[in-house]
Amino acid sequence: ELDLDLDLPPPVPAWVEAWSEARLNVAILAVLLSVLTLIFIFQARLARSRLAHKLVRTGFLLVVLFWLGWTANVQLSIVNVMNYMLAPFKHFDIGFYLAEPLMVIIALYTLLSVLLIGRGVFCGWLCPFGALQELLGQVSKALRVPQWNPRPALEKRLWMGKYIAAAAVLILVISEIDGSGATLEI
Repeated sequence: ELDLDLDLPPPVPAWVEAWSEARLNVAILAVLLSVLTLIFIFQARLARSRLAHKLVRTGFLLVVLFWLGWTANVQLSIVNVMNYMLAPFKHFDIGFYLAEPLMVIIALYTLLSVLLIGRGVFCGWLCPFGALQELLGQVSKALRVPQWNPRPALEKRLWMGKYIAAAAVLILVISEIDGSGATLEI
């Protein structure tokens, strides 16, 4: 008769394994966020030279685009933010928050930036999609691609569209309405 009653250690939670596997990327992100913090600390001095500011900003955006966006595949979005906000009301599990280490770190850094400097640094500095847009804008200006600059009145109306779209997404996520108009039950 075999005694299969082995005293095995409990399985390691998935989030612990994710953080262990992401050690190198976490270290790279820590360096990237440290550089960004230094940029903000010395932004007045950096802004004295347009060329230095442009080189630093463009270099940083290139790193964000290529490493953060295309290599590490980290893109914080409204979906992530809403999931973080709704998780405690559905099935609070610390593993849910910690499953994607780089996303967690960027979300916390962005939250801290809002609290400490009054604005989130994500959209202007850490968003790979925004970095791509800004870099393409720089390339198009260098290539003298015609730019469309709407009148201020039209621009103001267009600008409001993004807030209306964000509010609509927020309302849909909070109310959890699916395509048929019925409320989702979990």
